[in-house]
Amino acid sequence: MRCELIIRGNVQDTGYRKFVEGHAEMKRLRGLSSMMKLKTTGLMLSAMAPFRRLMILLE
Repeated sequence: MRCELIIRGNVQDTGYRKFVEGHAEMKRLRGLSSMMKLKTTGLMLSAMAPFRRLMILLE
């Protein structure tokens, strides 16, 4: 099962992983374990909003 999480905020923030975990927990995704690989599939800078969008793929 592949789940895409879109995280908004400063991706250079050291706490972004906690944000990813919290977002995954809200979506009831239990993929942040040693058996799952966390991959950065893309980083896009939105011109319309003052935040960066980090796309995380859980597979």
